[in-house]
Amino acid sequence: MKYFSRFLIWALALSVLGAFLSPRPAVAEGKETRVVLGAVLPLSGENASQGTDAERGIQLALKTYSSALAQKGLKVKMVLVDDRSDPEQGEKVARALIEEEQVQAIVGPFTSPVFLAMSPLVQKNKVVLMSGSATTPKIRKAGDYAFTLVTPDDRQGRALARFAYEILRARQGVILYLDNDYGREFQKVVHREFINLGGSIDWVHGIAKGTTDFSAALEKVKGLDPHAVFFLTYPAEGGLLLKQARDIGLETPFLGGDGVYSQDLIDIAGEAARNTFASAMNWRLKSPKPPVREFVKRFTTQYGVQPNLYSASYYDATTIILQSLLAGKLDSESMRHHIEQSQFQGATGEIRFESGHAVKKPIDIFKVEDYTFDYFQTIMTY
Repeated sequence: MKYFSRFLIWALALSVLGAFLSPRPAVAEGKETRVVLGAVLPLSGENASQGTDAERGIQLALKTYSSALAQKGLKVKMVLVDDRSDPEQGEKVARALIEEEQVQAIVGPFTSPVFLAMSPLVQKNKVVLMSGSATTPKIRKAGDYAFTLVTPDDRQGRALARFAYEILRARQGVILYLDNDYGREFQKVVHREFINLGGSIDWVHGIAKGTTDFSAALEKVKGLDPHAVFFLTYPAEGGLLLKQARDIGLETPFLGGDGVYSQDLIDIAGEAARNTFASAMNWRLKSPKPPVREFVKRFTTQYGVQPNLYSASYYDATTIILQSLLAGKLDSESMRHHIEQSQFQGATGEIRFESGHAVKKPIDIFKVEDYTFDYFQTIMTY
């Protein structure tokens, strides 16, 4: 297709039961039923490495369930497209998936701004949308067909503010945030929670996407001498922020959300990533829970590297869709209802959706140690 940078096709076969009528029915092909799924991820641009992590999780889920799908007579085609972390591009490729590929469901997108751009489209066309990473609190009003497998930023923001105030004993802070939907919504929650706890936010400053020179803003931050700097950005801007902050002697702890919870941030900042913390959904690579251990083993065997949170969350996001298909929910309406009632132990822990189509999970704080984010503390359960 015109808008597709690459695609994946998994074909699985046997006989199938009956036909299903819906706004998005599967298509019977002889003794098989063909189901088309889409995946919208950042395969290029600033979040490309996370897109690769997510893609691997999707691929592994398809491989894991290939035999079970074949036994049900399901032939699944997965089409993967690139949104470049751009809302306009995301809406464009999603429209192509819906109108030209006739997808039953879409896995992704990765970022909240793209998720919000796609939500009206999937709602109008009754196509299930399942993100493994979008954290916008607006998910709760995004429509009946939009889901996310991660804890929204309103809970993350409260956890991050509490960590700064209660654990780091910070009383004065500043907020530097990416001026998009992700950053704006996140900063509102951090600001409000930190003040409610008794702290003060002495300056709030929005950063345009793609900014590379933060010298003026950081000089002001240094002059304010805060106890903590909340940097609610993505890795590209966040890594440069850290590097330039340490270069001018600003050694204040930097605290970010899941937007900076990435090895890319550390690769950009290098040694400057010291004294940096990030909040993210509770997930442990070394968890003793059998579903997590099994996922880690399969992933490591398949790719020769260890998985991260996004590989796990997109494995689960794909699994939810595939489990609906295996349950005979071959149209978007019955799939949506099945997902709303889903409850199982996945690679990211227990999966159970709230009424607002998001999940409740603990929030962990990770700290940069030895050039990687290591688990530091669980700060908030719900």
